[in-house]
Amino acid sequence: MLSLDWRPFHQIDVSRIANARAQLHVAIQNVSAVGRRFLGDSKSDRNATLFWIPGLSRMAGHWVEGNIKFRSSISLEDFNIYLVDERVNTISSFEVRGSNHRKIMLWLEEQIGKLGLSAGELAIKLPYQLKEYPQLNGAPFDLDDDEAMEELGKYYHNSFLVLRELKKKLEWKQEIQIWPHHFDIAISIILKDSGDPETDTLITLGMMPGDDSNDEPYFYVSTWPHVHTSKMKPLHAPGKWIEEDWTGAILKLDELEAFKTEDQQGQLSNFYETAFLSLIQPLTK
Repeated sequence: MLSLDWRPFHQIDVSRIANARAQLHVAIQNVSAVGRRFLGDSKSDRNATLFWIPGLSRMAGHWVEGNIKFRSSISLEDFNIYLVDERVNTISSFEVRGSNHRKIMLWLEEQIGKLGLSAGELAIKLPYQLKEYPQLNGAPFDLDDDEAMEELGKYYHNSFLVLRELKKKLEWKQEIQIWPHHFDIAISIILKDSGDPETDTLITLGMMPGDDSNDEPYFYVSTWPHVHTSKMKPLHAPGKWIEEDWTGAILKLDELEAFKTEDQQGQLSNFYETAFLSLIQPLTK
């Protein structure tokens, strides 16, 4: 069982993080496919989201009912996919390294079939476009960088810790989730519920481990609809306002790492809370 506390960052080459992120991003599509298949498609793809399990460094899907209740997950410790029961007892596991998408899906179909569900149509039918990673086209997963995987896990773990504390403090009802499309961990706070997720007014707080245009991880607070952050008062916290393809605030990982280790958790919390509270007024006036 891993520590549930803040895990100090260690700076390693961003290209190593990018490689680990790319392969894990592809691999989680197998885990997400279980929820999407057995809980049904949804407009927001919410049934395919994953949850951070801090004591195990796993990304776990939603619970599914078969002969027993089970969930699929992927470990950032050993790069294995697990099926577990409600007591988190391992039903079965599969080593991702050295395998490929097709073999993983065949294994999932076989194991889920043993749990009383018809998994013959379990497949990677994504409602979004991913970057053309080799593993999406049949190449084997060959990630062999445990240090990069561990560091990547810290980004999710530490973000989860801070967001969980803010969720308690500010009494947010929404869940902290990992989204398989962009691979970010985030919580979205609805300020105005229109009845349609596409037109709700909301603020999302999260962490992106890098993206297609920039390998550098960052923490963010984004808004929908857009706001003119350029007209707002300076952000009295780490990070800065942003007004580009999206609007809100951004804090790059290396900016957070510049603080002393013992101050990083508090500074990240300050960034999230200050940006969130500052954005409420322009979105609700």
